[in-house]
Amino acid sequence: KQGVKLKIWEYFSLFSVLLLLIIWVLQIVFLQYTYIGTMAKETLINARELVQMHENGELTDEKVRQKAFKDNVAIIITDDNNEILCARDSLGEMTPDRVATLGKFNLSIGNVVEQIKASEKGEVYFRLQDEQVKTDVLLFAAKSVEKNTNNQIYIYVLSQLEPIDSVVTVIRKQFVSI
Repeated sequence: KQGVKLKIWEYFSLFSVLLLLIIWVLQIVFLQYTYIGTMAKETLINARELVQMHENGELTDEKVRQKAFKDNVAIIITDDNNEILCARDSLGEMTPDRVATLGKFNLSIGNVVEQIKASEKGEVYFRLQDEQVKTDVLLFAAKSVEKNTNNQIYIYVLSQLEPIDSVVTVIRKQFVSI
């Protein structure tokens, strides 16, 4: 009887170790794709919330500041003439150098406003390289028209993709410590 119990325990242990190993490998392999997909979805949600607030006449400078801080994104709002009405990131008001990044993106992907106007939904989405900080950036841009005043603005939400290698290293260390 001891032999059967021992065999069952050995097989169960082997099965558990193999299952953990498979989960770990899948996490390491697919983590980057999952991370980018999640960040893209969050950036899209954040931008659409800002558009909705503007359309309902609820968008204020303070709400933009809070959203930029809470969601760790950069938000730039311009008018029809591409004049900046508001520029905030997680640290507060954006510096002129950081705002100039938007101009660099316009050069690399063409005129964003024209692409927004050409899109069916009035919004566009890009994954770009930010030369200033040497990381990938998700850029979501949308047109918004306030219902009561017909005030039209363009909202740009930029979200940096943090280097995923550090996250993978942490997960590997956590798995080894378990």
